[in-house]
Amino acid sequence: MLITLLSVLVMIIGFGALIFVHELGHFIAAKWAGIRTEAFAIGMGPTLLSWRKGVGFALGSGDRIVRARLGREPALLSDEELRTFSIGETEYSLRVLPIGGFVKMLGQDDTDPSAASAAPRSYQRCSIPRRMVVISAGVLMNLLLALVLFIVVFMVGVRLDAPVIGAVDPSGPAGRAQAAGRSDLAAGLRPGDRVVAVDDRPVRSFADVQTTAALAREDVPVTLRVSRPGVPDEIEFSAAPVRHPGLGLLTLGFDPARSLHLVGGRAATPEVERYLERAGLLQQGVRAGMTLAEVDGIRIGTWSEFDALVRASGGRTMRTTWTPTGGGAPVEAVLAPLAGFERLVHVDAEGSRVFDTGLAGMAMTTRITGVPARSLNAGVLMPGDEIARIGTIRYPRWTQLRDTCREHRGRRVPIGVRRDGQDLELEARVSRDGLLQVEVAPIRDRAVLAGPVTRTIDDPAGTTVAGGRPDMVETAAARMDVLPGAVVRRVEDRAVSDWTTMREALRAATQSAHAAGEGAQVTLEIDSGLPGAEPWFETLPLSADEVRRLHALGWTSPVDEYFFEPLQETISAAGNPLLAVAMGFHETRIFVLRTYLTIDRLLRRSVGIDQLRGPIGIIDLGTQILPRGFLYFLLLLAMISVNLAVLNFLPLPIVDGGHFLYLVYERITGRPPSVAFQNAALLIGLAIIGALFVVTFYNDVARLFS
Repeated sequence: MLITLLSVLVMIIGFGALIFVHELGHFIAAKWAGIRTEAFAIGMGPTLLSWRKGVGFALGSGDRIVRARLGREPALLSDEELRTFSIGETEYSLRVLPIGGFVKMLGQDDTDPSAASAAPRSYQRCSIPRRMVVISAGVLMNLLLALVLFIVVFMVGVRLDAPVIGAVDPSGPAGRAQAAGRSDLAAGLRPGDRVVAVDDRPVRSFADVQTTAALAREDVPVTLRVSRPGVPDEIEFSAAPVRHPGLGLLTLGFDPARSLHLVGGRAATPEVERYLERAGLLQQGVRAGMTLAEVDGIRIGTWSEFDALVRASGGRTMRTTWTPTGGGAPVEAVLAPLAGFERLVHVDAEGSRVFDTGLAGMAMTTRITGVPARSLNAGVLMPGDEIARIGTIRYPRWTQLRDTCREHRGRRVPIGVRRDGQDLELEARVSRDGLLQVEVAPIRDRAVLAGPVTRTIDDPAGTTVAGGRPDMVETAAARMDVLPGAVVRRVEDRAVSDWTTMREALRAATQSAHAAGEGAQVTLEIDSGLPGAEPWFETLPLSADEVRRLHALGWTSPVDEYFFEPLQETISAAGNPLLAVAMGFHETRIFVLRTYLTIDRLLRRSVGIDQLRGPIGIIDLGTQILPRGFLYFLLLLAMISVNLAVLNFLPLPIVDGGHFLYLVYERITGRPPSVAFQNAALLIGLAIIGALFVVTFYNDVARLFS
């Protein structure tokens, strides 16, 4: 908690520094233009602490001290009187609310367009070009600060996620993308592909790729130029981003490549170590934060290398060596690969591609594997509960579980579970975003069947047919008469105890058909699971494609790649100051463009408004980034500084951009906009800013408690 509080304090100071720099720009420019500056404030609302030359420090505003001494407010004293009594014209103050700041100039008041002064040093008496400099100086200072921070970061070097592709969703845009002019290459990007450029703009990190996709226009293709190991020339792919239902952002359907360093940290460790325990590794001494260094004596450095060894293992156990963070004796552990199963890709009611896990349309049921302490269903659902029913769905597949929860957003849903051999009827709570807030996994250790996936996408990596719907084919399981909850006991003459033995029995039964490239009829002995019911036999009619896919299945790691940190690379100017300056200019320009694009995509609704963060959200984000190191903190401040610059120069009456437009109008017409127009525009601007504040405050609080 102490570390978190210190992080919050550092972020508040950093956020305040950005506001200070912005207001300092206005202040310096006003002094240069000869405008009398009456106040320089950080924060809004009542004054906490102030300082004025000739008055000194004061709790609250020092105006009362001047009033008691001279009988008048400092703002009513002339320049000559201020000099006579050695009193400074500017009061520097720290305000209660750390949400902004301001410089008050004589005759200028953002909240009162009618305010004006005929004094020689008033804002109105200053020339329009000079006023334009004063209004834009805050934005320029924020951009300059961002540039300096980027230069510092690149001079030292910072580690960011490498622009290398990890897991690819074969049914997503990247999985279906075609290589331009390369008929010799199969469709789709692959794990290990390095993205060199997106739409001809070079990328330095995976975040560059993600951001470009998120800010693209929906259904408008982007071009990715990639380098692929073993292919001499760069390859161009075209893919149109689609909206991710969980994130509310456009994505291309791939994740960053992973290193072999297990995720650690206070928040992640319990979840990671639960998975390590289920994989049998925790019991052998493997802990969150360790790094997988060797497999069967072979030194490896990336998840892709590890995954290739697991796939080629044939299911045999593997000797692994793990190194602790910060040194210490390596840990030797035996790892048992898991059998791989099919992704049964189909289309849900909303038209999105989704998948379940199973074989030839036979899908696995679900089990609860973890219940976080802060879950809505803590104390109701338990790890190990097998879900026998949710709503009206018996033994649901994962997608059925997901869909039922979405139908019951913010409400309760009846759920039946099997716990320690007993059947229990419970009522679970569903969050407003349609989640039970529990960890679930397919049941592998018993060959129990969920409701079948009756139709799957013929080619998950292929294109769609006319009308935008993918070509669907009926599965073998759709042609069997089996109720959810039934258990497979035998395949032909081989006993089945779980999904892995069922997979191997099906492969053995179809060996000759696979060699001949034909389909096969396989007999299954089915147990309904009901008391007193006799087993019966069903024929599973496998097509040639289903037989081929069955025999193509390999082996996977029991610890998912998502529990390993993304692969990172150091982005650095290698000590070259000129290169650091060039990189700083490049990043500043890119972030300016991204901020404008974000606004555009918000208006087009391809970026959800729930993605916006306010001051609380930014501070919370900073507390997560600070433990990674001070350079990451500077990088975050640089990004925020660019955002402040862009947002302040939007054409809204309450911010600098609106005032700049007024000056442009005054320059063209010879007179400022009418007070009535400015008052109306001010109310509209305040309404927009107020609504934005409410939305971001809600988003920030919702993230903290979700």
